[in-house]
Amino acid sequence: MNNKKKAIIIGNGIATSLIGLLINCHFEVCKITDSKDERKVYPFYSNDIAKGIMRQFCEDVNLSFDIDEAEPHKLQIGSLWGTIDCEFQIESFQNALIDKYPKYESCIEELFHTIKELGLEWISFLENHFSCKGLKMKYSVKYNGTTLKQYLERIGIDDIGLTELLFTLLPIREVTLPVYAGYVYTQYFDHHVLKEDVWSELENLCAQKSTIKQVADINQLTVGTEVMDGESVLEEADCIVDLRIKEPLQLYENNNKVVIRGTVTSDCFDGDYEYHINLQEEKNIRIWKILYNSQSYEKEAKDWQFELTVPKRESGEYSIVIDKVQTELRDFFGKEVTINKDQLLYGEYFQRNFNCKDGAGYTWAFNVKQSRMDPTNMFKKHKDNYLQCSHWGFAYFSQAYHIYNIIMQQMDFNNDKLLVKLK
Repeated sequence: MNNKKKAIIIGNGIATSLIGLLINCHFEVCKITDSKDERKVYPFYSNDIAKGIMRQFCEDVNLSFDIDEAEPHKLQIGSLWGTIDCEFQIESFQNALIDKYPKYESCIEELFHTIKELGLEWISFLENHFSCKGLKMKYSVKYNGTTLKQYLERIGIDDIGLTELLFTLLPIREVTLPVYAGYVYTQYFDHHVLKEDVWSELENLCAQKSTIKQVADINQLTVGTEVMDGESVLEEADCIVDLRIKEPLQLYENNNKVVIRGTVTSDCFDGDYEYHINLQEEKNIRIWKILYNSQSYEKEAKDWQFELTVPKRESGEYSIVIDKVQTELRDFFGKEVTINKDQLLYGEYFQRNFNCKDGAGYTWAFNVKQSRMDPTNMFKKHKDNYLQCSHWGFAYFSQAYHIYNIIMQQMDFNNDKLLVKLK
């Protein structure tokens, strides 16, 4: 692309991330919205900055990403079948599993060897801007469609306690082995603290280098190449990305999860641990010190954050769910636990801001056939699933990269200009 092209993005959600990618490629970008983007919690771990997707994203949008190699928390992973303590390195996690389950030493070693093989491919995938173009990805192809559960059974891991500890890192029962390995190897144990104002910096950068137009209702906008009676032209562009949610999300049963966030009392926890607990009835809770995700708090800060994931069918009465989890945590720790719901992310709010419906949750205003082509390939199998983004940081960014790759690799800019019109 030699000439500067113009892109219009309608809606919020991933708009800021996509704007950052496009303006760095010398696009003129206009965002049209009818509301302020009020996300307060971003669905990724802030410790995936050394070799994870946050590092690649910050580089791709020319954003500084000062990191603090803070003293790592220890990690306690627990389930109803037991707990393990380890340091925040993948090797320490592997050794802790072997110490607890010596009978499965060779199986565990085989599992982590495969995780490394797949993880190295995913690092290449991230560095290639979420595109498989030019990459062989032979291990990802080999294990394509194989779930973690199937692989564990294949290599002889049949102990429910060991299985549940492994699933606690990424509590999606249908997760595939390549996705699990990619997440665990590239992000989970990448322990750094990202400066907390990185998103404010990105928003300021986008505000300086793009245009933002506020309208009363984005659902009143139409897209086309001709102006019809009663319509007025708001903007014209070479391509348009439509992030509006035009209908209620049809969530699929397998990954139909709800995330609830808030704080918990600190006096029930010992030491500088991050806790990942696999509770009964498919409930999973992650608890971490607030210092872990922010440098602005004093070292003596004692507040703890929690992230609770429950099946959608339990989401109708959130207070009942919270009460049940408080009871289960009390039984787990042997101490009273109080959950404060001062910052929640659940239900429709989660779906509206972070949905991954149809692989990315977007529609296109140019060629429908082109829009259905997937330059990343890796995400084709996710097109009919709702991805539980909160537990794998790259899912959120994959939406922006997915659109970015289509624009950069497949768009035909020789077509007529597209018009955004107001009825």
